[in-house]
Amino acid sequence: MKVVAVSDTHMVEPESVLRKLDADLIIHAGDFVSYDVYSFLSQEYDVRAVHGNCDDAKLKKELPEVTVFEVEGVRFGVKHMPEMPDFMDIYYLARELEVEVMVFGHIHAFYLKRGKPTILCPGTLKSGVYAEIELPSLDIRRVEF
Repeated sequence: MKVVAVSDTHMVEPESVLRKLDADLIIHAGDFVSYDVYSFLSQEYDVRAVHGNCDDAKLKKELPEVTVFEVEGVRFGVKHMPEMPDFMDIYYLARELEVEVMVFGHIHAFYLKRGKPTILCPGTLKSGVYAEIELPSLDIRRVEF
């Protein structure tokens, strides 16, 4: 199964980029910026998402601040992390949520620390960066477009 993790869309009309993601599941770690982006993604893909600090009121009402789910035996946690924590805060949150992979956003940079748990920030879609996760092997790679 191919999972694409994205964050911080920050694009007014991202449909041409979003159509190219080619995924069985999209994980979005917040900052869609507009409800239209979330709506488009949800119509095209299976989406698991949280809201970010730049999302509109409608998204903040519809999407949680944190979500935990399991896919193909791998337990994921997702949070935008707008409070700019150090990476130990993310690690401790992942341990508290009992997840194998913690996906976060906000920092606009790709970050991957493999371990138990694995910590991933897919970067910002606006800058042409996202992450592909192959399941169940949990192979994670940075993708630039």
